[in-house]
Amino acid sequence: MKKLLLLVIGALAAGACSSPKYTYHFDHYDYNSGKKQPKLITAGVSENISPLIMSEESVVTTSASTVETPVAKPEEKADKQMILQKIRAMSQEDRARLKKDIKTELKKYTDLKKSPVHVGSNTATKEWDRDLKLAAIFGAVGLVLSLFSGVNSVFWVLAVIALVIGVVFLIKWLARQ
Repeated sequence: MKKLLLLVIGALAAGACSSPKYTYHFDHYDYNSGKKQPKLITAGVSENISPLIMSEESVVTTSASTVETPVAKPEEKADKQMILQKIRAMSQEDRARLKKDIKTELKKYTDLKKSPVHVGSNTATKEWDRDLKLAAIFGAVGLVLSLFSGVNSVFWVLAVIALVIGVVFLIKWLARQ
């Protein structure tokens, strides 16, 4: 029995000390070898060009301004102007009613954002699944038993068994997800 054990240990030591089958030379590798080179513009047709490369015709020179103005599309400005004209044309009562409706809608929106439960959720998603519970329980038992493995080797065997069972339940749970 001792000879068999020494033979196994010797084989493991020889396997651990052997050189790796595949080695990698970091100083001989060209890291840019897989990148595509951008094609040049030929006859006005551009293919696979970086968006950062610009022709001289497309660059417009403007003078620098210290005043920051927001850039908006003309359609957005027209929509805002139309909305402002409609609001100005409303009576005082209609404006008050509009403000009140906007406030109630904002309160509803902020309440939805603050609440942890979203529309369409049920209580089943809050609870742990049976397999997930069992995986957590067996995993915790396996870790605790592995802490006691210094006392007796039986605890180590039980810890490994509990961890394997926990992994099986975790895989079953992951397969269903």
